[in-house]
Amino acid sequence: MKRRYIETLPIMTKKNNIIEQLKSKQIKLQSNTVILDNSDSLQIDEIENGIIIVYASWSGPALSNCTETMQMLYDNNYKGVIILIDTDVISAEIQEKVFGNNLNGWGEIVEIKAGKVFKKHLGKACLDSFKTAYILNK
Repeated sequence: MKRRYIETLPIMTKKNNIIEQLKSKQIKLQSNTVILDNSDSLQIDEIENGIIIVYASWSGPALSNCTETMQMLYDNNYKGVIILIDTDVISAEIQEKVFGNNLNGWGEIVEIKAGKVFKKHLGKACLDSFKTAYILNK
């Protein structure tokens, strides 16, 4: 009888999934980027200047919008904090508090200024909305 060897694989957390997906898209995380494992650690009132990007591993548009947003921020030497969080780990309370409505897997983007939600970029046009606002505010 042959022995079976079972390879133990590491448990993939949402954070690990995001990191692996970004690596596959040639995105190297910079020091101002934080990936949250759950929405309990999202402390908006402590963020002076930041961008929250909602990641959805099951959504092609969200993956594309996430990587394009990050690359644009990195290319422009964005100095604020960039927070990535998977839509699957956002609690209903945080979703309502931060986004004001349901997330729909578009890679939604929220700007934070002085500890408050400053501007929301939601829905299908979230990336275009963010690009326009970002360029106008440069």
